[in-house]
Parts: sequence; C-alpha cells; structure tokens
Amino acid sequence: AALEYREIISQVIPEFRPCFDFQQHSRYHCFDVYEHIIRTVEAAPKDIVLRTAMLFHDIGKPQMFTMDDKGIGHFKGHAEVSAIMARDIMKRLRWDNDTIDKVCTIISMHSDVVSNDVQVKRIISKIGADAFFMLIEAKKADNCAKYEFVLAENEGFDKMADTARKLIQDNVCMSLKQLAVNGDDILSVGAKGKNIGNILNDLLENVMNGSLPNEKTALINYAKEMLI
Repeated sequence: AALEYREIISQVIPEFRPCFDFQQHSRYHCFDVYEHIIRTVEAAPKDIVLRTAMLFHDIGKPQMFTMDDKGIGHFKGHAEVSAIMARDIMKRLRWDNDTIDKVCTIISMHSDVVSNDVQVKRIISKIGADAFFMLIEAKKADNCAKYEFVLAENEGFDKMADTARKLIQDNVCMSLKQLAVNGDDILSVGAKGKNIGNILNDLLENVMNGSLPNEKTALINYAKEMLI
C-alpha cells in the first residue's frame, strides 16, 4: 500500500519525494530508494520504534548521492543526515521525544560495522543493550530489501546478538559504572575537571578492547601515567 499510495504519503511527508524512483547504482541494491525503504519496513519486526526507524533510515540518501568513475553509487554520511531529517519530520508530526530519540539513534548507526566483540561492546557502551538489539534487527531488515546474496550477512548479525547476550550475562565491563574505578579515584591521583571524564572514558575503551584488565590497581596506574 505504501508503494501504491506514495503520492498521498508524500503529501504528509514531502521529504520522501526525492526518494521516488531514485536509482542507487549499487551492486547491493535491486530497488530504488523509496521501494527499498518500504520493503525494509515490511521486513522489520512489528515494533513501532523499529518500523519507524526503517521508514526514515534512508530518507537522506538522494541528497548524499555521489557516483564514482566506475558508475557505482555511494551515499557517504547518509545515516546521520537521515537521522537529522527524521528528527525534524517526527517533531513536526508531534511524536514524543523518547520515541524520536530511540528512532534517530538506530537510524544514525544503521550503517555502522558490527563484526566483532569489541565493536559490540563499544555500541552497547554508547547506546545501551536494548538499542543494540534493535540496531541488529534494523540491519537485518535493511538486508532483506537488497539483492539476495546480501542476506548471508544476517547470520553474522545473529551471532553478534548472541555475543552481546553472553557479554551481558557474564557482566563484562561495557559502561563507566562497571569500571573498577570511579571519578573520586581519578580525582585522588591528581586529575581535575573535564580531564576526569576523559580519563575514565579512555580507561573504559582500554578495558573493552582488552588492553587493560578491569582491576583497580592497573587502572589507577594507567591513569597516573596519563597525567605525567
């Protein structure tokens, strides 16, 4: 119906109009931008946040389109632009702020690579576990509206979701509150102001990528080295 009544939909959301019949010139895409969008909505689980995210996830593609000398289309930066556009549209249509934030988080990250444990940890650290699992579903729905060979990626996304569940179950450190040190500890070794937060974030990154153990002594010693 959304394909059939696209002119009516574009009366409410005119930002869709540039997506109509916009060819992507990509080896991954068999549909124009608008049909791809609608097929991802149909492929997504019946969740209001997820389906709304899919509805707007590529709406910024036409304005970000470039073609290389081989005739291949690229849309660098389209995820962030689509998220900005989605926020404007949803505010205009009087969506609640919580839903807008959740939808735009998924849109802004839907092109991010998720292929190993460290990337899983970083994303969960940034947006939380619930949003991470929703992002995985968004990436799978996205693939369902491309050429069939791309669907093979979805098995890998399911594995990343399994990885995330195990990390959460094992209480692996993925947030500042799980770090073995806190702001007071970093203050006590001489850090001040914004530097305390910067050091804590640096420590968290080192713990997540395996460079440091999540142990107080090791973290304090590293923090001291950063202050030298």
